[in-house]
Amino acid sequence: MLHVSMQNASEDSLFVQKGYESRIIRKNEIVFCEIIDRKIYLNLASDEVIDYYERIENLEAKLEGYFFRCHRIYLVNLKHLKGYKNGAAYMDNGREIPVSRLRSKEFSSVVLQYMKNI
Repeated sequence: MLHVSMQNASEDSLFVQKGYESRIIRKNEIVFCEIIDRKIYLNLASDEVIDYYERIENLEAKLEGYFFRCHRIYLVNLKHLKGYKNGAAYMDNGREIPVSRLRSKEFSSVVLQYMKNI
């Protein structure tokens, strides 16, 4: 089920540690995540990009719910999805994220399911 409890900070937030710095980021502020050379880049709604080291599989597990891994290196937040067509996810921050052919069918059905539930 796609319901997220807003009372539980650990459920709707992501704890990010980079060196000696740590931050708590609200999941709904993350537009999409990108992985480049074992580094994760969180692209936020505020246009800020936070980078840190983490395995994409670990991040995917922490972000279950409204996030979908539409490509080997991308996780998108369905709450920030504006549209999907011709193998690309259009995000509300203007970015276009590729959706791999292998995941496009599943992505379409996840998007459809999400749209029904909002």
